[in-house]
Amino acid sequence: MLQHTRRRFLEAFSVALRSLVSFRLVATAGLIFLISFLLFATIDLYTAGAQIGAFSKESWRSVAGSVLAAAILLIVQELTQLVKGAEDTVYKNIYHDFVENHGLMAIFPQRGDVAAVEAYKISIGQAHLRIWAFGMTNRHFLEQHTEAVIKRLSTVDDIDIRVIFWNPSANIRVSDQNVDERSLLDVQDSIEKQSSTPSSLSHLVREKQQKLQERVALVVNPRGMMQIVDVAHGANYSCLIVDDAVFFFPFVSGPDSTNNPTIKCCAAAGIGRAIFEHCKILLSHEGVTRVVYERKGQ
Repeated sequence: MLQHTRRRFLEAFSVALRSLVSFRLVATAGLIFLISFLLFATIDLYTAGAQIGAFSKESWRSVAGSVLAAAILLIVQELTQLVKGAEDTVYKNIYHDFVENHGLMAIFPQRGDVAAVEAYKISIGQAHLRIWAFGMTNRHFLEQHTEAVIKRLSTVDDIDIRVIFWNPSANIRVSDQNVDERSLLDVQDSIEKQSSTPSSLSHLVREKQQKLQERVALVVNPRGMMQIVDVAHGANYSCLIVDDAVFFFPFVSGPDSTNNPTIKCCAAAGIGRAIFEHCKILLSHEGVTRVVYERKGQ
């Protein structure tokens, strides 16, 4: 807190000092403008062709006009710099507030766009603590990143890898409404498709889990731990946690959730820390999670 306050004070002092210097330049330019304007007005009182000292009236008018124009240009330039400096300070303060206080690192317009997928690849390729992937079916994640995840499992000591799926056996029932009991997967799928037709997502989840289990079984000497996990929880979201990077966004309505935005946060502060701590509790809660498959290194 003391370092944060000291930094804020130094930033404010620096801005104030720059503003003072700029203000003095503007004041000086204003004074030159006033003097040159009065000089110009005084010269105009003389008759045409008159001599004022060693120079003609026209020469004096030319000089006074040039000084007046220069003063106006200087005032405009300095006022522009003052406004730009204020904007830069505002943007800098907003950046520090979002990053340092709230842990926000980046926002991607789509979870499945090129920039987001590349950010996932880079993070996974450098992971040394954990890779936790929360998703409905994890279809896109497994299609794009299975081999990179397997490589970390094979080469990084004690890395914690968990791929978490919505539990196909978890159902929602509303006792006071005449509504059939449906799985969490069916409910979200119907919201996205805006249709009440039952989905085949439950089958897809088990299929993806089986394929991942078969791929992990081929690893000769795993160095870390791999878990395939079922989770049944009301707060449904897409979340990828790689070391201290958190990629997060809730599941909302739409034809394909991969088209939704995603937010990259730091797990050490603000939003990212809240999500990370929630995920830790979720994974340790036996009432909502079930380990489907686990493999550990020797």
